[in-house]
Amino acid sequence: MKKRNHFLEKSKLTTAQLVAQLNILKSDLNDSRIKIQLQKFTKPHKINELRQQIAQINTIISQRIIKESNEAKTKRSN
Repeated sequence: MKKRNHFLEKSKLTTAQLVAQLNILKSDLNDSRIKIQLQKFTKPHKINELRQQIAQINTIISQRIIKESNEAKTKRSN
């Protein structure tokens, strides 16, 4: 249930906020990968969490784009 709540919270954010959060998560993921290579990373499970959060945000953004394009098609047909 906890993960579902995080997804719902993210879906309430604006697209600009989601893009900003996405950029932060991507940079965190890159930093984590570098730390793994340098053997200074103590939480390898964090990479999976970051990847999942990035995927969730990408899904929300994609859903919004599809919804907007469908609405535009509906307006044109009327």
